[in-house]
Amino acid sequence: MNPLLLAFALIPVPMMALVLPATAATAESDPTSAGVEVLTHRDLLGRNPPPSHFERGVTSRIVKYGNTVVKTPGTPRAVRFRHFNLLEREVCVLKLLQRFPWAARLLGSTNTNITMAYMGSPVTKATLPGDYDSQLRKIIFDMKSVGVRHNDIMFPCSAKPGKHEVMVQNGRLSLIDFGWATIDGQVPCNVSKHMFVPGWKPCPDSRILEVLGNLSSTFTAYKNAHRPSGSQGEVPQYKIASDSTILVRGYQRYNLKNQQVTEILSYNVKFEWIRKTLMRVRDDINARSLMDIGCSGGLISHLAQEVGYTTVLSLDHDAEYIKMLNEIVVLEKLSPVIRPRTFSFGDAFPSKVDVVVMGALIHWVFTCTANFGRFDSIMDYLMTTGTRVLIIEWVDPEDSAIKSFHHDKCGSAPQEPYTESLFQRALLRMGTIEDRWALPNHATRIFYTVRFDARGNLTAAN
Repeated sequence: MNPLLLAFALIPVPMMALVLPATAATAESDPTSAGVEVLTHRDLLGRNPPPSHFERGVTSRIVKYGNTVVKTPGTPRAVRFRHFNLLEREVCVLKLLQRFPWAARLLGSTNTNITMAYMGSPVTKATLPGDYDSQLRKIIFDMKSVGVRHNDIMFPCSAKPGKHEVMVQNGRLSLIDFGWATIDGQVPCNVSKHMFVPGWKPCPDSRILEVLGNLSSTFTAYKNAHRPSGSQGEVPQYKIASDSTILVRGYQRYNLKNQQVTEILSYNVKFEWIRKTLMRVRDDINARSLMDIGCSGGLISHLAQEVGYTTVLSLDHDAEYIKMLNEIVVLEKLSPVIRPRTFSFGDAFPSKVDVVVMGALIHWVFTCTANFGRFDSIMDYLMTTGTRVLIIEWVDPEDSAIKSFHHDKCGSAPQEPYTESLFQRALLRMGTIEDRWALPNHATRIFYTVRFDARGNLTAAN
């Protein structure tokens, strides 16, 4: 964004640092349909703004009163951008984004102002949440889902911009200033014939991830010191028996022949339950695609293929396990179905799927091999898979693995306690718990089957 294009030039003011509201959040049509009352500028404020309580941008003036912010085209330089109809563009985008809980409330608008909820101050290194990456990926995912591109999150468009439009309040991120945003590559609501200032190029929204990565304090994901990759101590290996059976060993131990799992040598009851659950879910929602997050040796991936899933994405951060699984998949001629790839929890998911399975991983990614620290953030992240059903394993703090390794003391400090009640709350925020199954004689390992609401990731309780 050229300095002349700053819709919100945030400058220090006496007594109060005024920050604009981030983008909107609840309905995509008429604001009154979302319970929003459209008020005039004077009706909303009730008085003229005191000089010390506003800040000036190139195209607008921003006034903050408590938890409310009003934006008006109140600067002399705004005249040169009048034909872009930036306020109208922003209102159009804000209405569309109203459905998302991360965005600010659109409280009202006229042809001369926008009234929004105050969403905090520009994020800095000191205020950057530990789960910033998952929060921001969710914001970008949500915008893409309705065709919105911000285009102007930072200036200059580089790894070290002078300014950005990411706000933070109580650890939650939001985005402000949608005056230069587009919807499906077009001017929002056709309010202007002019899209951008000649010579100016939009900045890809995803570039802000790199910027905040530079701001972030260093987080080092745990790696097993005795292996070249991964966190598990078990070394992946396989061999082919004389009858062509593939004997898979490592963290998972099973045998495979003719594209069928012929024997499960550890946690047999657990994996048989998973097999039956995958069959039930397949029939319930006509599921065809599945993502196996933390796939390890690929046992769940092979079970999914065996019961009829035609696309199985096998993801793990352990390159050795992925290399082994790729070789096995080729030997079994399953490459069109099972697609292993190296993947770190927190990366963008390769595609959307019907079903996600995440076994025995939650205690690792909470703070140890990833830097989430909140169950809500993990669920928000998992929602970006587009999944309709999540099958996820809870590993209790009393589990012997946690007692011996102390995952809760590995990596970064959590933002909330690691408890099943908070885990359940995060699941219920996203959908309906259809099943809760504890492993026999192993009550600290519990599988949850969650049907995500039809609304998907578009709504969520705070």
